[in-house]
Amino acid sequence: MALSQNPKQQSTENTIQLKIPTHLGYEKIVMATANAVARKMGLPEKRIDDLNTALAEAIINAMEHGNKMNPQLQVVITFTQTVGKLIISIRDQGQGFSPFENKDKPKIEDKLAGVSSPRGWGWFLIENLVDEVQVNSAPEGGTVIRLVILAEDSQGKEDVYESLYL
Repeated sequence: MALSQNPKQQSTENTIQLKIPTHLGYEKIVMATANAVARKMGLPEKRIDDLNTALAEAIINAMEHGNKMNPQLQVVITFTQTVGKLIISIRDQGQGFSPFENKDKPKIEDKLAGVSSPRGWGWFLIENLVDEVQVNSAPEGGTVIRLVILAEDSQGKEDVYESLYL
């Protein structure tokens, strides 16, 4: 784990990078780091919870779909804190994956009734719990998921769990 400051923006940008093995459970270490950074930024507890859920989903997706649970591959997570926002990049080392294969909003009734797979909530949650999501192919291979949490307006985000029932 490394903490560094961008020399051009010494007082306004901090970066932390974690490299974790493709092994379920390590996402919790990253979530602990996210908690510390988000609290330092003064984010409300609800937004920290949203961030943790979205981050865990993104990391598990990188492990399962990107790295195909290959223990020889890593997931690289970079936290960049700038004035007013936290940017988190999650990069796998696999062939990549497309989160847009099923863009429909999951239907909780179908999932509870067993009509549709219990899986498939990840991208819905990620997109609805953070302020911005980007997915790109990494130049060195794999996929990069970029999550952005804004410090301002953080409490104005719709409650995603309530929206499931609307």
